[in-house]
Amino acid sequence: MSLRVAERSPLAGAQVVRDVLGAVVLTAVAGAVVWTASSTTRRVCTPVPYGWWGGLAPAGAPEEFCAILHLEPSPLVLLALALVLVFSISRVLRVARSAQESARILSRAVTAIVIIAAATVVVGQAWLWLHGYPSTGPDGALFVVPPFPFAAGSVEEETFNFAFLG
Repeated sequence: MSLRVAERSPLAGAQVVRDVLGAVVLTAVAGAVVWTASSTTRRVCTPVPYGWWGGLAPAGAPEEFCAILHLEPSPLVLLALALVLVFSISRVLRVARSAQESARILSRAVTAIVIIAAATVVVGQAWLWLHGYPSTGPDGALFVVPPFPFAAGSVEEETFNFAFLG
């Protein structure tokens, strides 16, 4: 059954119901896209800087530092998608005086949902793919800032077997 049946329905609110169902389906698809794009991993390596060992490198010292960057979905993004949907539906119920006005409210909500999903995917993937080896602080500790609130992230340092959550 197609949602287009609502256009031919004799019920007064059929068009509004169709618009609400469309917004719900789009929100679910946006959530699935965000979840899929934010559940990934990348391995990065960088050569050991010259003189890092303070002279001669110890026997068996690694020639490069490697780490695994984990990108994980943020529950805050999924919550934001759901809140936009719920608030838009409640606004339709409280404010809309016609099917056209409800369609306009839901259209704005769908636009916001698409923008939130797109920004989440872009920021999360940019963090994952543009981030080289995690920079080291002056004390030698790894310094990684995950793309919060768009996604969660963690770094699993392979060279010395450390894990950092963000």
